[in-house]
Amino acid sequence: MRLERSMEESEEVNGKSLKGIYEGISQELLEAKSLTQLGAIEHPELMKTAEHLKKEKRAAYQENLLDQLLGDMLGPE
Repeated sequence: MRLERSMEESEEVNGKSLKGIYEGISQELLEAKSLTQLGAIEHPELMKTAEHLKKEKRAAYQENLLDQLLGDMLGPE
């Protein structure tokens, strides 16, 4: 199942695109407790990401971002 991408491709926080969050989103639905915890996030750089996870009602995992993270660490070939 493909997730609807409600996030604008150009949305950024501190000059970094937020579109990569969709690479980490799983098919796992968040429980009410987790949704409530996302609502408590106050860090400005994390608030937009938390808002989108709440909207999608799905979990996101760093493990799903490994290829992207490695590319960021290693830089261009």
